[in-house]
Amino acid sequence: MRKPASFLFLLLVALACGGTGYGAENKEAAGLAAKLAGGETAERSDAENKLRALGAAAIPALRAAQPPNDEDLARVRNVLANIVLETVKVDPGDAALAHEIAREEGKAERYANAARLYHSAQKLFEKLKDDAGNRKDRVKERQYKEKQQVCERMKDKADRKLKGAAHGGLNLGLVRIGGEHDVNDNWE
Repeated sequence: MRKPASFLFLLLVALACGGTGYGAENKEAAGLAAKLAGGETAERSDAENKLRALGAAAIPALRAAQPPNDEDLARVRNVLANIVLETVKVDPGDAALAHEIAREEGKAERYANAARLYHSAQKLFEKLKDDAGNRKDRVKERQYKEKQQVCERMKDKADRKLKGAAHGGLNLGLVRIGGEHDVNDNWE
């Protein structure tokens, strides 16, 4: 029963990645993503190692993966988060990618991944902000500072959701010490 579902999943991932102009490396990544999601334990471990070796080239295939159940989806998304964290550099595109995937993880209630990715994006935007400041590019510096603050706020939100805390203020009846935290389900 498991093999036909894996084949169907592999076919869907290959179609999703194959028509976008990616090369043989990404077709390989699509196959490995399918094995990661639906294979046996040894196959999954081998697929994870090979995907990590592919690095950033595996990201599109992992993002396109639609495993049939939540356990397999969590496994794929954990590998995706780890690869992103291992491969991002101080680059606006990489920072935006980490931020975007962090937002996806927050919306999907995978708060541990969201917190790690938001933290990484926050640090990248901080370095980009400092670099823009050194170059006297005030517009970019302000943009990166705003993105850094969003990532910091969303990281804190993911950490609180992970811990199950609604707010961090101390309620003394009439006076509240500390502020209410963002508890809605909107992720930036």
